[in-house]
Amino acid sequence: MQSTSTFIKRKLLQFIVALVLLLLINLLAFTIIGYQSVKRNAGLVKPNDVANQLINEINNGKEEININNTILHTLKDNHIWTMLIDEQSGNIAWNIDLPSEIPHSFSRSDIALFTRYYLKDYPIFTYVTEKGVLVLGFPKNSYAKYPANYYDIKGMRALQNI
Repeated sequence: MQSTSTFIKRKLLQFIVALVLLLLINLLAFTIIGYQSVKRNAGLVKPNDVANQLINEINNGKEEININNTILHTLKDNHIWTMLIDEQSGNIAWNIDLPSEIPHSFSRSDIALFTRYYLKDYPIFTYVTEKGVLVLGFPKNSYAKYPANYYDIKGMRALQNI
């Protein structure tokens, strides 16, 4: 009888040690992966930050658009292209590093579509300025866009009751 209880105690102790080791390994892996993810995304520029700087330059009241060197370096270093679409004609009024595959004229339905989705597989971010529609194009596979930004209110309220 003594050997059975000793056996059970030993196996229970081994189980607890294995469980603690597993938890420590998971915590270590989570920390390493999290650190690398933050480090990898630390240099990723945010679309709204770039857009706010550009909008300030575009809306400066002058007829001609001149962008300062800091913003130009940010665009070039992050491979971001930009264009300003005239609201009336749909033509590109101004651009920086526009890829050759991007058309130079857009209908309103074209603008509506790429605002929510992609333009030639480029993730696009659009902003309205005093001089037209500002479009920022980021490198392919840099951002994922989720076009469904609506939720069923009844369904969301049902989640509260779970």
